[in-house]
Amino acid sequence: MSRHVLRLAVAGVLAGGILAGGASAATAAPVLEQGVAVSAAAACAAHPVRPVKVGSTIRGATTFSRCSGRATLTVQRKRWWGWENVKSAGVPASGRRTLAASCRGSGTFTYRTLVTGRVAGNPKAWSSATYRVRC
Repeated sequence: MSRHVLRLAVAGVLAGGILAGGASAATAAPVLEQGVAVSAAAACAAHPVRPVKVGSTIRGATTFSRCSGRATLTVQRKRWWGWENVKSAGVPASGRRTLAASCRGSGTFTYRTLVTGRVAGNPKAWSSATYRVRC
């Protein structure tokens, strides 16, 4: 099982101790995000977990590291035209969050867990590995 993890520096991309724009992580001024001062070197990461089938539901989950505010957790199903949102909910961006969606239809489907939100005002998305199952 593979997991896709995207780590982000709050005020820019951290590369070799230097933030985008030339400031070092040690000297960069704190960034104000939703009224909370956070260090420019602090990183927010979502770790979506590959969905699983439990009874007649598909459960998607994620854990958050060093995040705050809110995010959207979505269970998606692969269709011929792209990814369909089966169920979606706004969740606090901290700890572990789970979402259960109905495993509907007949046949075999591919599901994934998607987490979307904003880091330092920029839109970000994280997706899990896929899970193929018969409903």
